[in-house]
Amino acid sequence: MDWLYSLQGGKSPMEYINEVEPIKVEGLVVASYGSDDPALGCPVEYICLKGTSYENPAVCKYTGNRYYSDTWKYGAHHH
Repeated sequence: MDWLYSLQGGKSPMEYINEVEPIKVEGLVVASYGSDDPALGCPVEYICLKGTSYENPAVCKYTGNRYYSDTWKYGAHHH
């Protein structure tokens, strides 16, 4: 797999993902999927965001995307 990293400038796919800021979400659950086209990407993963923060985001096991919400701190009806 070293050849793959050399083509990408020496970084692994996870290193590229970790360079992206965690995604702030309104609400307590996020649906993470790899593509807007349902025929592409990974299965949809519904992720509970209770207890998450910018410093401690939830991670999608398929895409590696990181999500957090502060809605859980105030209850589901806070605006």
